[in-house]
Amino acid sequence: MSKGTGLVALAALIGIAAAALARVSTTAQAPAAAPNEPQREHFQVVAGLEACLLCETTTGKTWVLQTTRHSLPVWLPVKRIDNEQEAMKWLLYERERNKENPK
Repeated sequence: MSKGTGLVALAALIGIAAAALARVSTTAQAPAAAPNEPQREHFQVVAGLEACLLCETTTGKTWVLQTTRHSLPVWLPVKRIDNEQEAMKWLLYERERNKENPK
């Protein structure tokens, strides 16, 4: 993943998280489902130029659509970073990795 791709993916994840938080606050006010009705899951798909993301808006779980020429598409889970220390560690790792493998 190039530096630009990483930034696009990070921006998309931040947008999805914000949308999920907004949706959770509005769905929290909705009336509860009747006991005999199955619980619905709420999904949102965000398609960009380089990635397609699927977010389950109740839990915030996120997947990225991975496709190749020789296999069927598959949704892969996206690692969630919830604190600044983990985010900084990831950014430093990506910076070093990009130095080792420039495009």
